[in-house]
Amino acid sequence: RGRGWAVGALLRPAAQPALLGSPSELRDRAIPLTAPGAEELRDRVDRAMTAPAADGTARRAAAAALLIEWITDRVPAPARGSDAALANRLAALVEDPSLTRVEQLAERMHVSVRSLQRLADRFLGVPPLALIRRRRLQEAAQRLRDDPEVRIADLATELGYADHAHFTGDFVAVLGRTPSDYRRAAADAEPG
Repeated sequence: RGRGWAVGALLRPAAQPALLGSPSELRDRAIPLTAPGAEELRDRVDRAMTAPAADGTARRAAAAALLIEWITDRVPAPARGSDAALANRLAALVEDPSLTRVEQLAERMHVSVRSLQRLADRFLGVPPLALIRRRRLQEAAQRLRDDPEVRIADLATELGYADHAHFTGDFVAVLGRTPSDYRRAAADAEPG
């Protein structure tokens, strides 16, 4: 409620520990950034966002540029072969729809499942299975919006679920409604 502004950044996993500490401690929370220089950044962004002479687009661009500069000054590029570089690779690989199991992801990264779990916890704050599950459910939601005729059981099979019930359980846990209810809501939201 009310009025205000916000500026945000989508960080690659390697940046998380450098700026925010343990990502798992941030899950489902909003906390102010307290890294060195954060207060000065807030002041500079506030001035950019409230500049009377600039239009909204220019204010937002100035705020984003300040945030990018601040992050770039504080987060080093990950060294090749480092855990940070592996974490970035993990985030990219998990988007591959052919990966449905943690073992497949570990094999593709040439690490053990346990090493992969430690890496994901340290840099992402969630287990690798949760990353795969999130991607599969995002894909499912998109398919339900784009193709109202797709059979839910077929979609569950395509996404690597053992059966319709497991798929529906995961879908409800993450999206808060059944796939059928989600599809109906998406259809009702369509213009016309």
